Amino acid sequence: GAARWYSSQGLGEGNISLLFILNALYDATPETVVVIDEPELSLHPQAVRRLGVVLARFASDRQITIFTHSPALVSWDAIANGAEVARVYKRGHDSAIAQADRAVLAEISKLRGSWNNPHVIGLDAKETLFLEDGLIVLEGQDDAALLPRVAELVGVELGGSVYGWGAGGEGNIEKVLALLKSLDFARVAAVFDNIVPEKVERVRRAFPGYLVTTIPAADVRTKRAESA
Repeated sequence: GAARWYSSQGLGEGNISLLFILNALYDATPETVVVIDEPELSLHPQAVRRLGVVLARFASDRQITIFTHSPALVSWDAIANGAEVARVYKRGHDSAIAQADRAVLAEISKLRGSWNNPHVIGLDAKETLFLEDGLIVLEGQDDAALLPRVAELVGVELGGSVYGWGAGGEGNIEKVLALLKSLDFARVAAVFDNIVPEKVERVRRAFPGYLVTTIPAADVRTKRAESA
């Protein structure tokens, strides 16, 4: 049929940007490179999610590179299938870039889809990867919920952001630390319950630049009140 033309007048900036992105994707031929800067700008969160699916589909035979501030565009399914992750951050007055180690990504990608700990690399966890340096990795969601509350009650400033809703158990803390180290996070603390001293020592040796410590109890939920 005859070609139809429509005006973009009245469309929001996000929709206009989305049209440019989709046009670039459809015009790109296999084996070419497409670079998109902040594709999430002015888009509804649902549209960002849908766009992520489209980007992953086109990335099957094109090299698509995106610069993003949106955790929703970090797809662990895509990463497990070969997508790479890099972090751009400030180092003094300069910008630096760190690309995550492939073996580290492969290991932590195994945590996706866990029915009992879906939050370990969920949206809250992915959001912390965009934060400034200074992350606190805790064992579980009870620690992530209660430790900041305890700090508030005793007037202590944690001095960092808690990683998501915990690592999903002490066995995953090393995996999370490996990811953070791979992305050049320098100020990181890991907090264990006090019932795994051998593991704590091993983690301290493996990550000498990070603070690895314990709470003075076997579980944050059963800790007795102490003057300390």
